Amino acid sequence: EDEFSLMAFNHHQELLTPWTDDRHAGAMLASLKPCGSTAIYDAVMAALPLADSRHKPRAAILVVSDGADTASDTPIRELLSALRRTDLFVYAIGIDSADRRAINTAVNPVALAQITDQSGGRTRVVHDSGEVADALSQIAEELNSQYLIGYSPTSPADGRNHSIRVRVAGGDY
Repeated sequence: EDEFSLMAFNHHQELLTPWTDDRHAGAMLASLKPCGSTAIYDAVMAALPLADSRHKPRAAILVVSDGADTASDTPIRELLSALRRTDLFVYAIGIDSADRRAINTAVNPVALAQITDQSGGRTRVVHDSGEVADALSQIAEELNSQYLIGYSPTSPADGRNHSIRVRVAGGDY
């Protein structure tokens, strides 16, 4: 019952497919070839309005990249501020290939974690394409076993963080 949308990115973004539940649409990823610079922050920022058009109540952004951000115009502070105003989980799979070429540098898991950890997601670094399927399965399992607690304030949004207290009956939590 899940749906997904695909966006390819390097120094610019290209929407490959709008929201769909057609599992065959993922086959278009096979034709992608890495080229150009990597603008991860710009890509995540571009995905935010796309997430607003989803048909399901929950959504996650999954970034699969072979390098650290080298070309974004969006500052990390601006991206993190925008993410705080959403209900999106962000996950990243960094492909840190041992086969170094001029086009790819070592993955910076700390930079990726800056994006993912704050949203409730996480970063996973893999070393070859064979590990990607395992990482995707772990992320899917995590997303399917999460619960989200929401709070709607009585005052208008002011852009600041506010503390709330959650009390749960029982002692095993």
